[in-house]
Amino acid sequence: MIAYLNSRDLHDIENLTVFSFATNLELAISNFIRTFGFGVGLGGHETMYKYYFSLSEWDMYYMGINSNSAHSLTIRVISEMGIIGILIYFNLIKGTLKMKNFNFQIISFAALSHFIVKSIKLGGYLDYGTIFFLVIIVLLIQNDKKDRNLYI
Repeated sequence: MIAYLNSRDLHDIENLTVFSFATNLELAISNFIRTFGFGVGLGGHETMYKYYFSLSEWDMYYMGINSNSAHSLTIRVISEMGIIGILIYFNLIKGTLKMKNFNFQIISFAALSHFIVKSIKLGGYLDYGTIFFLVIIVLLIQNDKKDRNLYI
């Protein structure tokens, strides 16, 4: 990883996990810049991966490691949703931090840990209960707002 960060040359990478991270991050940054921060749209990262690296099906098998999930959810969100996806991330965190109900906040932080872990390695939107954890956080934020209005 250090060799890649110093040279920014993909040929310096020997580890497939680092290679997957580097190629997907490079593509996400390129997509973000090319779309002026709006992203390429949901599910567009894998398609852009093939065009960006001009890969044949054979090369895609070896080089396209984790191209469909972009190696991490954060990379995928930046690539596909751009600024809007980043704002959604920050609003989930901000909403959790502002909760007045301590029990809601603890449950919301537990659900938010799912996204933190997926931000490191996994990148699927629908795998491992991502939608379920997102709904939990949104419902807790909404219920916390209702509870606050009752006591004011």
